[in-house]
Amino acid sequence: MENTQQKITRSKTGTRKEADPASQTATQSATLNLPNAIDQGRSATKGPPSKEVPSKDILPHGGSAAELPSSDAHDSDGEESLDLITKVPQTVKEVIDTTSVPPEASVGDQRSHVWEKIKEAQTAGDAILTKILLAAYKDLDDLADTLTPPKITRSSSALPVLSTVESKTEIATSATVTELEDNLVYAVGTVTSHQDIGFTPYFDENIRKLKAPLPLTIFDREWQKKAIAAHLTIKPSKSSEDKAYRGLAYHDEWTQSHSSWTNNHRSFYITLQDVYNKKLFAEKLRIHKENCDEIADVYGFMTAFRYDMQTRMNAFAHRVPSKDGAAIPDISVKQMVVVEQCYSTVRSFGEASWKDNNYAPGFSHAGYDPDTGLRRPDFHKSASYQSTFNKEKQHQPNHQERRREKRWFNENAQHNTSNKPYGFENKHHYQNFNNNHNQFDYVNYNQHPYNTQHQHPYNTHPYNAPYQNNQGGSNPNRGFVGGSKRFKGANSGFESGGRGGGSKDEQDNNKQVIWPTGVKCEMDVPKWQLALKSAGLLPSLNHVLDGFKFGFDQGIPKHRLGTLRWFTPDNHSSAENSREKIQSSIKEEVSNGRMFGPFTHEEVARKYEFFRTSPLGSVVNADGKMRPINNLSFPKRNSETPSVNSFVNKLDFSTTWDDFKIVSEFFRNSESQYELALFDWAKAYRQIPTLESQWPFLMVKDLNGGLYIDTRITFGGVAGCGSFGIPADAWKKIMEHEFNVVKVFRWVDDNLFVKNLSSLCDMKSITARSVSLGVATSEEKSTMFANEQKFIGFVWNGIEKTVRLTDKKLEERKNQIAVFLEERATFTFNEAEVLAGRLNHVSLLLPQLRCYIRSVYRWMNQWKKRWANREIPQDVRDDLKFWTDTLNNYQHTRLCPLTTPIEIKWVGDASTSYGIGVLVGDNWAQLKLKPGWEQAAPPRSIAWLETVAIRIGILMLQVIKPDLKGNNFIVYTDNTTTQSTLRSRKSKDHHSNLEWKEIQRLLIEMELDITPKRVVSKENTADGLSRGVVAPHTPRNRVIFPIPADLEKFMYHS
Repeated sequence: MENTQQKITRSKTGTRKEADPASQTATQSATLNLPNAIDQGRSATKGPPSKEVPSKDILPHGGSAAELPSSDAHDSDGEESLDLITKVPQTVKEVIDTTSVPPEASVGDQRSHVWEKIKEAQTAGDAILTKILLAAYKDLDDLADTLTPPKITRSSSALPVLSTVESKTEIATSATVTELEDNLVYAVGTVTSHQDIGFTPYFDENIRKLKAPLPLTIFDREWQKKAIAAHLTIKPSKSSEDKAYRGLAYHDEWTQSHSSWTNNHRSFYITLQDVYNKKLFAEKLRIHKENCDEIADVYGFMTAFRYDMQTRMNAFAHRVPSKDGAAIPDISVKQMVVVEQCYSTVRSFGEASWKDNNYAPGFSHAGYDPDTGLRRPDFHKSASYQSTFNKEKQHQPNHQERRREKRWFNENAQHNTSNKPYGFENKHHYQNFNNNHNQFDYVNYNQHPYNTQHQHPYNTHPYNAPYQNNQGGSNPNRGFVGGSKRFKGANSGFESGGRGGGSKDEQDNNKQVIWPTGVKCEMDVPKWQLALKSAGLLPSLNHVLDGFKFGFDQGIPKHRLGTLRWFTPDNHSSAENSREKIQSSIKEEVSNGRMFGPFTHEEVARKYEFFRTSPLGSVVNADGKMRPINNLSFPKRNSETPSVNSFVNKLDFSTTWDDFKIVSEFFRNSESQYELALFDWAKAYRQIPTLESQWPFLMVKDLNGGLYIDTRITFGGVAGCGSFGIPADAWKKIMEHEFNVVKVFRWVDDNLFVKNLSSLCDMKSITARSVSLGVATSEEKSTMFANEQKFIGFVWNGIEKTVRLTDKKLEERKNQIAVFLEERATFTFNEAEVLAGRLNHVSLLLPQLRCYIRSVYRWMNQWKKRWANREIPQDVRDDLKFWTDTLNNYQHTRLCPLTTPIEIKWVGDASTSYGIGVLVGDNWAQLKLKPGWEQAAPPRSIAWLETVAIRIGILMLQVIKPDLKGNNFIVYTDNTTTQSTLRSRKSKDHHSNLEWKEIQRLLIEMELDITPKRVVSKENTADGLSRGVVAPHTPRNRVIFPIPADLEKFMYHS
């Protein structure tokens, strides 16, 4: 039925005109983003074009298509909306059909008809209708170029409702019966293979590109129906940059039961296979599901459930590098490391016997947090909530997260309990995160409504507008009083470190509040500019100078959390371990003008519309030292309360890292002799300013509850290393240009200068030049040029090309291990973590011992309560004894090792019918087994023989070339068990494990390392030797070596 309501449109001159009903209908159809349909009408017309039509690029008024008159944008108008509308085939068809009576089914007549309507729409100033008709005319124009009969295609397995899936159907067979009516083609007796509803454009794109987020719950058919209905009611965004999901809230995967998880997996597979034609990934998904089923059989359902979610999330969120570009990880590969991690969590949380996901709604643990295994606090008892909030919330069918209550509400937060779909509420002109509906709003800093003057891109809006308390709240003076202590944070009493909402009127009129007045930096910018220009580094490094003037971007957008005025959670308990250091550091930063405070919440709220702090804590470095941090990653994986770091893309802040591998290979591959010196940036991060507009999101709450504005880079931010690395790398290039040095290695703030023996360069000149630029240095950590220097925890010798631990460090490691080996001694999680970090550092020098740290990490994974004390397990005790034995006997000074493995065509094989064969290049060895070799308790097996073959190869290398120190060789094996054992340097087989310890001692003594690689059995060139066949190998290439006493009774040279 024709809609008689008149639509008001604007002409180019701005006068209002009434559009005809046909145009009204077409335009309404376009703006509604109607569902997709199979539009075969135009392809059903026959015959070549009847006459020549003027090019659509030349319009009657003499202009081009790009110069069409534009109308003022309506609510759903705009160029992006036009582009979207014109891509919907059904909309195009309806526009043609409803502009007037359809012409005869002739391509030429249709083109003429559409062209007349284009001219009418242009004259009327209707840009939307004009653009749609131009797209339709182009389709007819392309159609006229072909004389082939129409293609009749079978239906897709499950075409979605919206026009988001391109048809990938094949040409129907001759047996397919079709009927034609009103430009539509009907298939008689042909149906889709399943009844999939389809997806909104956001998830359609994610499925096409296999990118996150792609939760399994969106493949539930009932949710799809609601999502499609909700999508049609949402006003499209006018910005093409808007990539946020704005549709119906999707369910957390933890809401799935065993049966719904299985059904969703099946729907996911069918969708990939039939709808999106992604047969390769669909097959990988099928294998992945089989892996999950196998894991469930062995480790229980919950292990498989956790493994599935983690594997899929990683596959969709990350890409791996390849020769063809970024590649999607192979989820069909069963990752046993992930399985073990998931199983450890399952055991810790008591889920091993579960046959279903008891965290799902209605199950026994629906009130528990699967990330912690602990009951979630009941916030509904808090005075901050309405008494009916819980009841109303239970009637909300569209909840985004199962953990909705896991947030830190401010007293002034508005609790929206209405059942409305996702949408944008761009009230504040900045990114807004609504606690109830996950709403984000983005804005360019320089376009803030308060910012009325032009600013440099580095100098964004300084938040100097007065705070307007428009959020409301029934009792602004009352803080959060309910819930668990773990979740007090912003809502707990001040005495426990948190803080309630407060009131903007609370203030101490007698207190003088001093705020920072702008970005300050100690660097001498003019001298930096001259130095960079002299080194030929400008204009490419102009951004370094801008950073000194306006602050370095930390990648944090302007945002807020719903209607909260602030978010200031409690500091971590680990901060107490470094309490004195943290408080002293804050005091020093304030006195040096790098931090400002302390302030109360009310004082800061009057300056900033929204602000937040992140919990302070302490972490263990790789060398075992405790370092205070500002945990900008808190809270983790919480979509309702995103952390500061969650907004930052770490790829935008990459920097150089000269680690052990880089430094070692430099010395190993160089024949020259060098002198070395050290230069240290004093308080490196604290010398670099940050953008003023990001200060509200980088605030600090000390251990007494006071708030501070931090104007410098903080430890704990994703962007920290990259931001500091920008000026640090520029300084390094200046030094390499101005001084006669070979190389400067940088590890964060430590710098190792390398010069030839003939160079007259001295560190006094380097230090003086750096100080003149404004770079503060630590004199006690900087040294003059010498043969040896300590860098990244090791002593490097530029003359001998050796590396070693300091004597002090070596004794400390021995003593630390001895403490853990004391009988009945107990340890905390933190002590175990420190041990693992320090052993990891030593393993850079002794990579052969890396496998003997894994038991420590397994032990750490078994902690349920990290403050509890536990004895070390037996496997940890055995490994630490091996560490002690090695550290007491190894050669302390070693040649700088090569970390990149070398190919020498080393391959080994073994057979129980004959013995062992090993090839190293053209050199070979063959050993025959003696009768009774397998007799032992437990019996020796092929696994032991394959392990012995590795030791035979090492003994051959001793004969072929005795001095091979510092090398890393590739060794091939066709035995998957041996390959796995080569990586872990351990085996479940008793005799193989004993043999591996002998191999490890031999490798450490020879200062060698080995890297395993797989070779298929049919390509194993040592297979014949292991079966007694010598040909084609010649006697002159045979390697005869003394067989060790422990092996001599089992085998001999044949």
